[in-house]
Amino acid sequence: MDELKKSRRESDLSTLAVERKANALPWSLSPFRQPGSEDNAEEITELEPGEIRVIAAEEVPFIDLLLEIAMTTAFASLTDGTPILQYNNVLSYVAFFLWVWWVWIAQVAYNMRFRQADWFHRIMVFVQLIVFSAMAAFADQFDITNGIANNPDQAEAESLLTAAGFSKNELDALMFRNNRIPLLNARGISMAMALSRIVLLVQYLAVFYYARKQLLPRNSLWAHILPLILSSACFFVAFGILYTGGDDGPSVPLHIVKLLLWYLPLLVEIAGHFVALELSGFVRYTTESIYARSGTVFLIILGAGLDKITGGFKQLVGNAGLGSSGIPIFISAAVIFIGFFSLYFGTPGSNREISNRRALSWLFSQFIFLSALTVTLQAVANSISFMNLSAALSHVDDAIGYAADWEYNQTYATNLTATDFPESIRLFNELGLAFEDVVDSINSDLYQYSLESTNDTDNNIWIAGILQEEMIIFSNLLNPDTLNALPDKSSLLFAKLYAFTYADQIDELTYAKFLDIYSGILKDRGSSALWLYPAAGATILGLVLMSCIKGMPRDKYEWGVLGTRCTIGTATTLLALLDIGASKPIVETIDGLNSIATDSKIWILNTSDGHWLLILLAIIMGILQITENLFAYTSSRQYTSFQNLDFLNGPERRKTKRGRKPVYQRTYSVDADDYSVPLVPYSPGDKKEAGYGYTYPNPYEEEYHDRDTKDMPFVNSPKHTLDEGRFK
Repeated sequence: MDELKKSRRESDLSTLAVERKANALPWSLSPFRQPGSEDNAEEITELEPGEIRVIAAEEVPFIDLLLEIAMTTAFASLTDGTPILQYNNVLSYVAFFLWVWWVWIAQVAYNMRFRQADWFHRIMVFVQLIVFSAMAAFADQFDITNGIANNPDQAEAESLLTAAGFSKNELDALMFRNNRIPLLNARGISMAMALSRIVLLVQYLAVFYYARKQLLPRNSLWAHILPLILSSACFFVAFGILYTGGDDGPSVPLHIVKLLLWYLPLLVEIAGHFVALELSGFVRYTTESIYARSGTVFLIILGAGLDKITGGFKQLVGNAGLGSSGIPIFISAAVIFIGFFSLYFGTPGSNREISNRRALSWLFSQFIFLSALTVTLQAVANSISFMNLSAALSHVDDAIGYAADWEYNQTYATNLTATDFPESIRLFNELGLAFEDVVDSINSDLYQYSLESTNDTDNNIWIAGILQEEMIIFSNLLNPDTLNALPDKSSLLFAKLYAFTYADQIDELTYAKFLDIYSGILKDRGSSALWLYPAAGATILGLVLMSCIKGMPRDKYEWGVLGTRCTIGTATTLLALLDIGASKPIVETIDGLNSIATDSKIWILNTSDGHWLLILLAIIMGILQITENLFAYTSSRQYTSFQNLDFLNGPERRKTKRGRKPVYQRTYSVDADDYSVPLVPYSPGDKKEAGYGYTYPNPYEEEYHDRDTKDMPFVNSPKHTLDEGRFK
């Protein structure tokens, strides 16, 4: 027992020593090999001309995890702070996503080649965390068009808000804030990007120092260092430009210059990575590392998209929206999500070994796929929320319309009783509202109508009151604590909504204005349907592009998979033709009393009771998955047997010119006695004198299958010659 305890103690001390040694990190390590040294963990491979060998970059799981968490935080802030509701939101979203993606991917490209387990790189990771945190802070309400595109509706919006009771000071404060926040975001982003470029530049300078110290070629490193210097300078200049013009910000030409300073350096950096591979002193990218990092960023994007989709599901709980009719929407969203997941990991050639330059091209081309994927997932999430919102507004409109129709059919100003409408009471209770208050408001309008009306045409007094009461309920539903769909306060739609709910003149409460605001609310939250199909098609085509960059298809089944993806992706993109006529109001009045719905196909899909917008996309993804699985099943069956693939078969499956059965057989176990007699080359001249043995060339050499078999002799095993009866 004492010996056992002593052994355990020694084992613990040995383990402790190893842990202490691993934790005792040096300040900085050279990524390059010392002359004559070998890295046991790395397979020795032949170097390309101009390539230098580095010590295999150590994987530091928790360091990599920190970077991934930081990127996830920045990306989540982008998706929350910049909802994709309009086309300009799509542009702003992709523009900001390019920064987040490039900061992460550029750091990963460095880590794959040069990162070592030392304190220097840990400090750099800490600074990168600050960069991503800053980007997350400045992602809210980011607008790439700020300072360039003017708001033509601003004057009308201010006029409506003033008429509704807003004072001039309140309007000035509101407009100042709306203009100030995008400017502050632009300044913060410029400084954060400049800091990120400096952090990466410092790391490459450290590598340059070690390369110079060991007298290694450094031309390739200059292709990284010079673009980073340029990029840092451009972002600092952009930061300075944004301080011109005072509180109003810089002029329009300077805003355009700012955009050039923001994005041209990134293109130079991307080009620098390819130029570096053509210069002496470059370090290769390993295919395994690139595939691993690409899978990581894909899962980050997919996870953020899933979070937004499930966020849309949460709004359905406790609200009178889709109800049980939302089950097909849930299933469709799940099919779409799983479909993209399967398409990515089921792409032909996912584990294909590719060249150094092709691997880098594939890594950078992933941005096209990821940006389209993010827009698609955001559109799916917004569509779920919109369908719930549309259903809730429709239920409220039906409930109030039913009460109004009941009153309209009465003889004269008959008061309503809430208990006569039990379904409406239940509906409003689910929304956190009281239908009794609506009935009281209608009765109050009826009383005013009975006092002031002189003929039947004056019944618009109480009808106007019903319209205003319904719009007030709509406004309550749009609040953040209910359906969280309130329009932006700087928009014309918000001004119209606010003015209608606070109007006190009958001519301001017309049915036409009511339908205009109602259509505006639906368009504000449902416009993501306009780019759902184009974005989904671009995502599928992005996977086709990435697969082709790896290499052309290797057999007819890969051609079939890529051809199917290309066809379905193109067809899905062309569904954008459904957007024709989408600029028309979703519903409008034709005579001041009756309404007509739009004939736009995309809005019919988006607002129909069947909720076909997402169901159609789910059907497309399902067809794509079924087709690819059929290809996979067929290809696996095709390659089960090699009977018809003559060039893959050994000589035992060959037949002579006379159609004899093959003599060469290897169906016996090899014994030492088989080779007890020396083998003698076969001589076709005299069969009697020929010994037992084999003929040249060797039947398993590459040239064997290309030979002329016209005069091919038989190939005999020694055991066959000695014992003919064994094979009978």
